[in-house]
Amino acid sequence: MNKGRKRPLWLALVALLVLGSIALGLQVAPFSPSTLIAALDRVVTTQLDRLTAPGAQPHALSGPFPGQGDDSAPSLGSFTVFVAPAFQPLMAGYPGYDSASGTLTSPTLFDPTTIIGRSNPHLDGSAPDTGGTPVGTAGIMVADSNFAIVPAGFQGPPGTREVHTRIADFNIAALGGLVMVRAGDSAPGRPHSVGEVESLSGASGDPNQDFPAESFFDVFVEVDLPPTGSFPGGTLFNNTPLLVFNDSLQAFPPHVVYIHGQTPAVPVLFLNDDPGNAWLAGDLFGWLSLAGHGMNYSNTPQDVQEFSNIMRFQPSMPMACQTFHPADHNGDAQVNLADIVLMANRWPTNADIQTVQTTAAGFGAGCLVNPAPPLVVQAGDDVFRSPPGQSVLFLNLPLGFFGPGSDPFVGTVQFAGVPFAPPSSQPFQPQGPFPHVSETAQHVLVDARQASAQGDTVIRRLQDAMLHDPGTPAATQAVPIEIVALNLISVQPIVVTYNGGQNPQPWSVQMQVQPNTPQTPGAMTITRTYEQGGVFTSELPVTSHLTFRNQAGPEVVGPIARTETFYTGFGTNSPLGPGYDTGAPAPWFVP
Repeated sequence: MNKGRKRPLWLALVALLVLGSIALGLQVAPFSPSTLIAALDRVVTTQLDRLTAPGAQPHALSGPFPGQGDDSAPSLGSFTVFVAPAFQPLMAGYPGYDSASGTLTSPTLFDPTTIIGRSNPHLDGSAPDTGGTPVGTAGIMVADSNFAIVPAGFQGPPGTREVHTRIADFNIAALGGLVMVRAGDSAPGRPHSVGEVESLSGASGDPNQDFPAESFFDVFVEVDLPPTGSFPGGTLFNNTPLLVFNDSLQAFPPHVVYIHGQTPAVPVLFLNDDPGNAWLAGDLFGWLSLAGHGMNYSNTPQDVQEFSNIMRFQPSMPMACQTFHPADHNGDAQVNLADIVLMANRWPTNADIQTVQTTAAGFGAGCLVNPAPPLVVQAGDDVFRSPPGQSVLFLNLPLGFFGPGSDPFVGTVQFAGVPFAPPSSQPFQPQGPFPHVSETAQHVLVDARQASAQGDTVIRRLQDAMLHDPGTPAATQAVPIEIVALNLISVQPIVVTYNGGQNPQPWSVQMQVQPNTPQTPGAMTITRTYEQGGVFTSELPVTSHLTFRNQAGPEVVGPIARTETFYTGFGTNSPLGPGYDTGAPAPWFVP
């Protein structure tokens, strides 16, 4: 399989430290840490090192697989659909719809009682595995042949202990009342959503090693979209199974997030005709590009936040085609009998004979244009240099902060970067993806052209990004980032007075990230807009330390810790609120 082109990428975090005319306040009590400033609480949890096994909990393993039965637990979910161009105008103003990207993203959904049936344990390749075994209290027979799609590399060696599973009932609705996704008994017209749990112990034959385990489901759902605005409301379904997977089950029922992966985006179709003739049954509404199901997640704020944090960094699945064949009416990347039957059933009322004939003539065709190879942005460090005077900090320091008799100080400090190593005497040659940086367009406070030895700021991208065809949801991915190093010094000292304006003294201000200081990860959302590059936005919590030094004496105040979040690329829609402009999304490219 083509994994794409892996290339290193330095993404410029322009406007990192302060944006344009933004001044962020610091109010400090004498000799105490500064007040926490946090405009947006988007914290990445400890799940970041388990992105291949989202939501897994490190509790004690619970022994052998249990016998045949049902597991009932609450669950959370969310999904994103890339709406087909024909229906994008109808979705204008719909909650969760982004007209710029053409995507509809659900709110967080909740089901208090998701029921999963499981079979008795058996061995891979045994008669119950290949011939079928009853699953759950309903006793539905499930065999390996019932699995339409199995994750690549899932099946262990023959003799591995496993159980077959089925979503018995799944009725998950938005916490705010909008949108509902149904499967199992709540979607009686859909095929069974079946799967498997397999021990990761291999053919050990030891029930005490059943956990940890991996699991997948082939899911068939119905999605109810309520009427809002110009959209009259409708029910969607999928004929192609939605493959969801997790590889770190520790118990039944597991506390994990199943993620859609390893397949292209799944077509979703209208189930019924629209009374107002906006669509017919079987019309393609769009493609399900991202879906997640948090099993054994409740609707507590803690669980909802954990689930949201995990979903935030999941990549969308790519489209099966860059350009679909006009006779591919159901968007599954192939013109087959289903397309011909769909058009034939609409003739003569809703399809002319030429459309039917054209569809039949296209039988066996695939994509008009196949997907382009993804561009892989590898995790790594970005090193920046901060030009003098463009990083600004507002200070509001109280009486006595600089020692007995010192007056309050209210004012701004302009910073310049202090390189980690002496700058090279050679003229700088642009390196990597940044031969130029537009300061005006980007509200630049850092210059990504500098060599690492000339840098004063290091930002680490903690996860690879795989960016697919521009204009599709899979062209965008959020990755976690954190600050690793920062070293700034005031361009000019601040002037501190004593005893009501007497005895002015110059104090320098240094802003640093201390080694080994725990940092809260932020997020960079990277979008590929053309073959070799695109734009990004970012938000980055930074815990730094301020140190004040009297240049006319030995006095030192600090280091004083402070934490705040910096934003890039959100424009006037900055999370900081009205009056702040964080600049346009910043460009990146791979040469």
